[in-house]
Amino acid sequence: MRRIHLSTAAAGLGLVLLTGACGTGDGGAAAPATSTTASAAGNTAEICASGGKAARDVVVGLFSKLGAAAKDGEPSEADLTRIYQDTFGKLGDDLEAHAARATDPGLAAVLREIAAEADKVAAAPDADAGTKGFQATLGKLEQYCPDGEPGAGSSAKPGAVAGGAVGAKGSACELPVTFPVAPKWKPKAVQVDDGDPLAELARKGSLRMVCEIDAKPAGHLGFLRVWSDPKGGDPKAALQPLVAGKKTRKIEYTSFTAGGQDAVEVSFEQYQELLEEHVKRRAFAVRTTAGAIVVELGTLDSEEFEGMLPAYERAKTGLTVS
Repeated sequence: MRRIHLSTAAAGLGLVLLTGACGTGDGGAAAPATSTTASAAGNTAEICASGGKAARDVVVGLFSKLGAAAKDGEPSEADLTRIYQDTFGKLGDDLEAHAARATDPGLAAVLREIAAEADKVAAAPDADAGTKGFQATLGKLEQYCPDGEPGAGSSAKPGAVAGGAVGAKGSACELPVTFPVAPKWKPKAVQVDDGDPLAELARKGSLRMVCEIDAKPAGHLGFLRVWSDPKGGDPKAALQPLVAGKKTRKIEYTSFTAGGQDAVEVSFEQYQELLEEHVKRRAFAVRTTAGAIVVELGTLDSEEFEGMLPAYERAKTGLTVS
């Protein structure tokens, strides 16, 4: 069995790690389903708040257990296997129980599918096929439990795109830059408490994640993530934390101008432990009066990268500096 690193274990599952839960629609109002579906489904909202949230937050529990196991040194492969089996095995049992209570047969069927895939991960935690199946079935929750409610330990401000651009005043993420967002992509401001077990996922060197734009509503597994370095002045230096590491290759920098300011783009490939392959990545940084701002395209695999690249290019070419 290969060794599973903490951050790649979380990222490889394609989950909303920092802001994932269910309950808020694109307009920010609580809406586990449409009003017609909610009245017909009976306890859909309750099931979304219990079983649906548990499915989306599984990595929170996984990450916490991995972090605790790492306090006394590098966990053994047996320890990692046990943690995966306990985490996903319990999730499978819980979802079966929630499915049995659900009055909406469609939601019940989805919960049973996710439970079956969780059991596969528990049985073979190092198998890519099981992980990918879990990711695929998890996406089916959106129909019944729209994603958007802040998760525990983090603060997110769900919202629309003000004036067609993220970053503008009144948008989900108010930033020193603005840029257009592809249709259906859902932006959220990100603020993680220092004591949160997921805090290190929102930090990379001097960078701090301030906004996450989820592609899942548009049918993709990945994000545009906005990072801030208030003390950063050099765009190329601001990109360094993203490409640091021995398993990053094919790093290429390109200078350009964004919103009248100096900017630098980096393309590279980064090795993903769970997939056992290098995945394409791209990011750009721009100088602002509030320091450096970095926009990163993070995807599950290289196929998703190609599908999401137009949304990244749209943000890059349409960016303005406030």
